[in-house]
Amino acid sequence: MCFAEFGQSDGRDPPQPILSPIHRLAAMTNGALGSYDLRLVLMEFYETQYQIYNHDDPALQSPLALVSLHPKENATEYSLLYRYLERYRLTGIKEEFGLSVLEFLRLPMDVAEHLLFMARDAMAKRQPEIDAALKGMKKGTER
Repeated sequence: MCFAEFGQSDGRDPPQPILSPIHRLAAMTNGALGSYDLRLVLMEFYETQYQIYNHDDPALQSPLALVSLHPKENATEYSLLYRYLERYRLTGIKEEFGLSVLEFLRLPMDVAEHLLFMARDAMAKRQPEIDAALKGMKKGTER
C-alpha cells in the first residue's frame, strides 16, 4: 500500500485527516501542478514504491519494465477462484461430498461456502482419530 495512513487522523482536536502524499504535494506546489501532472507524479511514486520502475535511477531498469507483469501486480494468485480451488483441496470436498472441482465451482456461492464450512467441521471432528492413528504409527516405528 502506498499510503499506509489512509483514513487515519493526526490526533488533533478536532481531528484532521492525514493527507496522502499526492495531497501533500498539491499543497506544497500551491496549485502550480495541474491534475494531469499530479497524476503523473502519483504514478511515478506508485511505480517506485512497488519496485516496478525506479524513476530515481532509470539506468538500472529494463526498457520494458513499465509494460511487463510484475509479481506485486499479479492479482491472479489471490483471486477468488484460486482461493476456492485451494479451499476445495484443503477441506476434502471431493472425499466428503463426492463433488468434482467443476461441480463445486458451479454451485451458488452461499451453498459452496456452507459445504466448505461443513467439510471443515467434519475434518475437525475426525482430527482426534487421525492424531491417535499417527501416534500409534509413530509408536510402531520406534520399536
